[in-house]
Amino acid sequence: MTDDRQEGYFAINHKSMGGLQDIFAQLWKEYALSDSRYLTQDPFVLCMETITAVRALPYYHLHLHLHLHLYLYSPANTTDPPTSSPGDPSASSSPH
Repeated sequence: MTDDRQEGYFAINHKSMGGLQDIFAQLWKEYALSDSRYLTQDPFVLCMETITAVRALPYYHLHLHLHLHLYLYSPANTTDPPTSSPGDPSASSSPH
């Protein structure tokens, strides 16, 4: 899970975090054991988590684009036709 998703989740669900039972809410509640501001709806924490999520989004998309580009265009994923060796009888162009 990436940080921007965690922070975006917090920014959207901060008011109802205490009653939620999904995995993201559980992660935030676990984090709140060390910093109680995350469950008290502290305006500064909400503002900073929202700004962080919004700022990280373009970098997340760039990262995803680069990984997909490298995967799709890597030499291991090309499907070039096999090349024949000079002594290969199937490579001759004359009909038999």
